[in-house]
Amino acid sequence: MAIRIKIFPLVILSIIVFSLLWLPYFVYMLGPAADIVPALGQPESVSFTVAKGSGLHDISGSLEEQKLIKSAQLFRFYAFLSGKAHQLKPGIYEINPASSTAEIARQLVAGPADEVEIRILEGATVREIDAQLAQAGVIMAGELLAVPLTSSTITEYPFLAKAKNFEGFFFPDTYRFYYGSSAELVVKTMLDTFADKVAQIIIDSRKSFNDILTIASMLEKEVPDHNDRKLVAGIMYKRLSIDMPLQIDATIEYAKLNGDAYDTYKQYGLPPGPIGNPGLDAIGATLAPKSSNYLYYLSDPETDETIFSRTFEEHVANKAKYLK
Repeated sequence: MAIRIKIFPLVILSIIVFSLLWLPYFVYMLGPAADIVPALGQPESVSFTVAKGSGLHDISGSLEEQKLIKSAQLFRFYAFLSGKAHQLKPGIYEINPASSTAEIARQLVAGPADEVEIRILEGATVREIDAQLAQAGVIMAGELLAVPLTSSTITEYPFLAKAKNFEGFFFPDTYRFYYGSSAELVVKTMLDTFADKVAQIIIDSRKSFNDILTIASMLEKEVPDHNDRKLVAGIMYKRLSIDMPLQIDATIEYAKLNGDAYDTYKQYGLPPGPIGNPGLDAIGATLAPKSSNYLYYLSDPETDETIFSRTFEEHVANKAKYLK
């Protein structure tokens, strides 16, 4: 019994000494990652995204990677100790590098602004839009891809009648979404925008939605200039009329993820559907193709200029000249 009485105070003393030695280290490591704050003011805020579905391990790792905290491990330790581990909310934050671990944790628990502004670029695929929205914390990765094209959706949006999926119908625009929105709401918002800004234009042309959007999606990825797009649209229509393969380079990459039916080097005619979501300019060029004597074209990789050829021999010469 006497031995135990002597050992117990030693254990307590060791704990106290250990705490005193390590406490300054923990305080330092939980402090701001920006050790030196500029004399003229606080450092600029850093944009930090918590994707929907991200766990504490991923969040803390990203914070350390962006040099917003000194230690991901200690951030996790603090989050568990303070009860905040499961309260971090998805969204886009502006974090001051001079914030301490505790301040950053409180900010992530409080949550971001209610909405996020998302700019969907012309030509983006549904897969890319899904990744963009997930990165912004609007949906979880894969949720947009999983939304089915149902008969009720087609009834509400008749322009989808011959569509294989939603590709081509998510109109590129600037949207505002709530963090943690349902994928179904995102789909509805984008289809409503397509209905408002695009649908009537194609209806008035009395042409197939699927055909117009498919050609426009290829133009969007292949040709940047509006007038050149009209010429290339004319070339595509001409190739289709003489049963010549379209041979659109942009379809090769899309086919790698969606099947050889989209590869216009391997298949004749149009692909089954669009290879992206075109904007109004590409759609307009598709609806107003320009006739010419050209049958071939290529893009100068240095200037993005479209080089046209009348014959295959001219095309081969241009390839040798511009695609070195």
